[in-house]
Amino acid sequence: MVRVCFSLIKNNKFVLFSIFIIVLLNLCIICSASSYIPYPPSGETNGIENIEYEYKVNTIEVGSFWKFDWGDGTFSSWIEVDGVDSFISAKHSWSESGEYEVRVRHKSVYSIEGTWSSPLIVAISEQTDNDGDGWKNDVEESYGKDPEDPEEYPIDTDYDGIPDENSLDGLYSGDEDDDNDGLSDIIENSIGSDPKNNDDVLSFVFENNIFYIVKTNHNNYILYNSVNEKKTNAKYENGVYYIDINGDGIFDYSYDGVLKECFNVPWLYVIIGLIISIAVVLFVLFKKGILFIYEEEIVEKK
Repeated sequence: MVRVCFSLIKNNKFVLFSIFIIVLLNLCIICSASSYIPYPPSGETNGIENIEYEYKVNTIEVGSFWKFDWGDGTFSSWIEVDGVDSFISAKHSWSESGEYEVRVRHKSVYSIEGTWSSPLIVAISEQTDNDGDGWKNDVEESYGKDPEDPEEYPIDTDYDGIPDENSLDGLYSGDEDDDNDGLSDIIENSIGSDPKNNDDVLSFVFENNIFYIVKTNHNNYILYNSVNEKKTNAKYENGVYYIDINGDGIFDYSYDGVLKECFNVPWLYVIIGLIISIAVVLFVLFKKGILFIYEEEIVEKK
């Protein structure tokens, strides 16, 4: 059968020519795709450090991919053209001032990568602090504060350089843990503790899990398991915390800087054991004749 097919192909010039054309076309596609140099991306050419800017590439090749080189040693992932938009885009921020060369690279539907584009030069400037309050002008303006007034600045409860709330213009995200106590604001609000007070949360490690003893706004105490998000009982007495690890209603451990197992007396078993012990002792005393019950004989008078 193989020899027959080979003979047919050998004697059929049209088939041979068709195969040659198909191979040649595929080679042309591969060569053109690998040598494709796209235009530079479009976007801001002047910016401020630590602020995100968006960069775009116009394309209509559905199924193709694009990657950004941000010029600071980092790259975007491959972004696919999904057929809905006529462009693809990505956002990036630079942490230091300077000039950066932003380039893009194309990957065809055949997974053949082209050559990097010519660069778009982006000049990033350092933010300034006119009033000397420690907050950059752009940050203060984003939060609606006067960059010339040292008494006006965003609220930062834990002084970690991240304001508590999101900025008014959406450029900056707020701190997820305002008091930096290890629990996010969302969790503290759900428990009922103050997300701006770092004195109401105490953490410790038990079996490689982080637990938090939380004082609520009603002066109650809760033990919070960060792994399964389970809340169990806790209390505070005479400088010692008592905690219920497994949620069975019994305080398993005490904590005063060192975790110690509590000795819980099983009163039900103690009472049952005591009753059995008394019964056994009485039985032995009766058997030995040490303890006996006597009857008084009553003589009737005639």
